[in-house]
Amino acid sequence: MNDEGSVTGTESMVFVLIKLGRILEREVNRVGSPDGLTASHSLVLGQIARRPRSGRAEVARGVHVSPQAVGGALTQLQRLGMVARSSPAAGRQLALSVTDRGMEALEEAEREAESLARGLLASLRPEHRRFLDGAMRHLLRTMERDDAYLDADDDPTALRTRPGRP
Repeated sequence: MNDEGSVTGTESMVFVLIKLGRILEREVNRVGSPDGLTASHSLVLGQIARRPRSGRAEVARGVHVSPQAVGGALTQLQRLGMVARSSPAAGRQLALSVTDRGMEALEEAEREAESLARGLLASLRPEHRRFLDGAMRHLLRTMERDDAYLDADDDPTALRTRPGRP
């Protein structure tokens, strides 16, 4: 890093991505939403919208946080009228769904995130933006498919490696 804290060519790409993620999350939270949703709330809402009737553990795995962290977000989202919890049948888990109010808030959050992305990526040429978007989505899909990276049942913040891989 230089004196201004910017990235140099010697810093690991993993650390660069972590920094970018933190900066983006802080910026999303700064911009906020009329409903007061944070980036974490939006991730949880999006996961439930994509996989309705999910339980808390499944949502946690989908957003790569602990079930306890999801529990706190769900309590807040339910209080805001954005998530509904259905009573489980005997032997079944609690099923979650996004309410109409939650869908409206999620759509607004996604519009704000897209606007933020356009501003942040404005210095890149369109073909570089498309390449970066595709590469990041591919990397995320690969890492999510490969259970060697994250084990939500253990420590959701700990990375694991497969035998024979660094």
